[in-house]
Amino acid sequence: MAVRRRISEARSPTNTLLGFYLQDGTRYNLTKSWVRHVLQGAWKKGNYEGISGHSFRVGGASLRFALDIPVEEIMKLGCWVLDCYKLYIQEYTKAEVKETKALLAQLEACWCNANQTC
Repeated sequence: MAVRRRISEARSPTNTLLGFYLQDGTRYNLTKSWVRHVLQGAWKKGNYEGISGHSFRVGGASLRFALDIPVEEIMKLGCWVLDCYKLYIQEYTKAEVKETKALLAQLEACWCNANQTC
């Protein structure tokens, strides 16, 4: 569902799947370098040390593991061929899994309400 939404919102095969439009219709495609630059500025401004783009790799693998995504899929998404994915997994408590699922449901509802597509 999320990929279909991204393809629909991109509006053109020349646009990246991750991007956004301003009210005037100007499209901003999110690239790895641009996002990294913006995030590094935000982290510096907020005095957050030790956070990097690599933190998303850890977070993404951990989230998928907590949501019972098959290990094979986690390995494929992380481009891991060995069990080194285990080094990235930070296990969630039951309370954290419950809270995460509730937040994901709220996010999905916001997307549906904003796009009127659900």
